[in-house]
Amino acid sequence: MVKRLIKISKWAEANFAEGSRPTNKTIRSWIENGVIPGERIGHEYYVDLAKMRKTNNRLVDQVLAG
Repeated sequence: MVKRLIKISKWAEANFAEGSRPTNKTIRSWIENGVIPGERIGHEYYVDLAKMRKTNNRLVDQVLAG
């Protein structure tokens, strides 16, 4: 599966309303603890959108992955 990485700040903007967004520190913690899929590259953290879309149905996951 191809990685689709997005910076954690952009991911938070797209998934949470203003005023309810978790801090970058919280999102980094979620990634480090496996709550959401992502990785650290250098000093930056990224959410892996390809893994966020997993449904546990192999056929559906393949279609969503493109």
